[in-house]
Amino acid sequence: MNKKLNLTFGVEIECIVYFDPDHYEEGLPDSEGILWENEPASPYNHEIGLRALLRQHVIEFFRANGCPTYDLRSDGGDQKWTVTNDPSIETNNREEEKFLECDVEIKSPALHLCSKALGRVRDLVHLLTREFNVSVNNTCGLHVHIGNGRRGFPLQTLKQFSIMTAMFEHQLNSIHPAHRLSNPHAKGPSAIFQGQNPWDTVREIQRCRTKDQLALLYKNDEGYVDRRFAYNLCPVVSRPSKTIEFRQHEGTLDERQIVNWIHLAGGVVDAMHKISANDLAQLISTCAFDPSFTVCDLLGRLNLQYLIPYYFGRLHSHLRPEPIWVPARMDGSVEVVPRRPPALDRWHRMEERHKSERLGALEKLEELDKRHALERCRELERQSLEVDASRATQSQEGEEDALTTELV
Repeated sequence: MNKKLNLTFGVEIECIVYFDPDHYEEGLPDSEGILWENEPASPYNHEIGLRALLRQHVIEFFRANGCPTYDLRSDGGDQKWTVTNDPSIETNNREEEKFLECDVEIKSPALHLCSKALGRVRDLVHLLTREFNVSVNNTCGLHVHIGNGRRGFPLQTLKQFSIMTAMFEHQLNSIHPAHRLSNPHAKGPSAIFQGQNPWDTVREIQRCRTKDQLALLYKNDEGYVDRRFAYNLCPVVSRPSKTIEFRQHEGTLDERQIVNWIHLAGGVVDAMHKISANDLAQLISTCAFDPSFTVCDLLGRLNLQYLIPYYFGRLHSHLRPEPIWVPARMDGSVEVVPRRPPALDRWHRMEERHKSERLGALEKLEELDKRHALERCRELERQSLEVDASRATQSQEGEEDALTTELV
């Protein structure tokens, strides 16, 4: 049995702060050369200085409210909060507008995954949104690092995590809006395993004998480990924190959204540490290719049922990519016809079954409609007969009354 993980986390909140530059003009140094030694004074450098002062203001505000924060020019670390810039955040500053936009990234210290630590995250987000005019756009992200203290994760845990995120990519994608799926800074596993059938992907991951080999599966065109994946393993081999980074979530300042995503990230890693290889293979073979299997179903299978009420009803619908398998190879002058893997055969059988079930349901509805229409016709006919009988009775009674009158 695997040793229990000591789950830790860190969160990175990307946002945009709107500010009035007039409030910070006095704080600029007399000589802009102090900030930019080899560059002439320019409006661009002037705005850079104003944004630096805004970030310093954020730091001082956090400190004054009980959130220890590193200096703006320090190298930072994981023991305090960090406030910095992020060039990937796109701002839209027009000369005619009074306010400037400032890209801000706020990084938490390394924290144990517990309610008290999550409360600290909530408190800081509340402070930020209360004091500053802050928002997010489509270039902002919410990144979560999950660690195991300082020990890092066992290789098998990392491999099972990589397999699960590749096999259930479609289900996990439903948590995120479309613009995050196409974001070049948060590429999905399909970006590297494209063209393979699913079980070849599983085998390729399982063949890795070291963490470095596993991390190198997620490489760029130059052959180096690429951190710009939705599930980034680069810190596992390149940083003392040895964390897995979840990069796909959209930028948000919603405290519930942030906390639930941290819970999900930590819960998924913990589940992949606890699950056996056989149970994971069974989960994949029975569920991964079922079109009706949702991320809420996946959370239930991973014993994360407590997250289902939050995510149910908040999911996005994306087209599932067509199933693919290994293309045919040329063996001399004879083309070898590719054999579809059993998993994809199961996929198509399930699709046919669901199609048949839908057609069966439609036929039942049509039959019910016909039955209801027939019953309605019979009811109208019965009512018509009752009306005719009532009229006949009234007519007969009228005739009897007339006859009685004549006799009298």
